[in-house]
Amino acid sequence: MNKNIVFLLLILFSCQNETTKVKYIYKSGKIEQMIFYTNDDKLADSLYIYKDKNLVSKKFLIDTFTYRYVNYYKNGNIESEGLKYKDRFIGEWKFFNSNRSLEKILEYKIICDSSYLNQGKIFDNQGKISIEKSNFYNVKYINSAKINEKIKFDFKYNKLYKNSYADLYISPDIDQSFCDLNNKKYLISNFKDDSISAKIGYSTYGKKQLRGFIKEYKLNETDSITLIRIMYIDIPVEIK
Repeated sequence: MNKNIVFLLLILFSCQNETTKVKYIYKSGKIEQMIFYTNDDKLADSLYIYKDKNLVSKKFLIDTFTYRYVNYYKNGNIESEGLKYKDRFIGEWKFFNSNRSLEKILEYKIICDSSYLNQGKIFDNQGKISIEKSNFYNVKYINSAKINEKIKFDFKYNKLYKNSYADLYISPDIDQSFCDLNNKKYLISNFKDDSISAKIGYSTYGKKQLRGFIKEYKLNETDSITLIRIMYIDIPVEIK
């Protein structure tokens, strides 16, 4: 029977007035985890995970609920890196092959308290975005304006399905959870040649978020089922 051995090392940094605890966990004589704590035994500042003496994963504390993860191949090269919020994927995650070449960038959003794959960019062997395999949007705009000044947003949407249609939905009533999208008043526009422009004005000062979603749909003629893809938008704007 294999037993885990836990070794706890306390180090005092007097110049910072902090106590850092380093916790080593061994299994079958091999180090399995190395955990760092600073002034809080319940909240780890960083965690290193090993397998067969090889470092396979790291995570670093960003705030109380958010960690940055870095995962590794056996050869020591990075396999993937990104953030998790309460153990849910969030923000941009980068994925590499074992030779360090970037393979894809995936963007996750927390929608109704669940992680949602919102956008994806796939890269070819030359490091260029593969348009046929990717699904994302770009937007060009001026991120600051005066009260009641119209801001022009130029959207470009790279569709998931061939020969599909897409609409842009924008509403001032959407909160950051994107949870309840029904019974809202929307400004709805149709994409033409994968592009669209919208002009929005604000009547109060401060930092704003232009929120909405892109709805792509395609009728599958073989079984008469409509395929639907939703991509959420959350764009910062400042009114001065």
